[in-house]
Amino acid sequence: MDFQALGKEITSLRKHEKISQQQLATDIELSRVTIHNIENYQVGDVGIHKVIKVLDYFDYEILIKVKSP
Repeated sequence: MDFQALGKEITSLRKHEKISQQQLATDIELSRVTIHNIENYQVGDVGIHKVIKVLDYFDYEILIKVKSP
């Protein structure tokens, strides 16, 4: 999964739960801009800890596996 797919998945999870970017940011104590950056594939400047925090909020985790060809 690349950053674009990750961002789309997080956006989908958030919208499915009917949670705004601001509400998510408030709930996990991050800025709304950080949530926006993660959802719009700008996670390079965000850091993995923040991405994990967002995923944890939705009861998801990162799984490492061998890359598909």
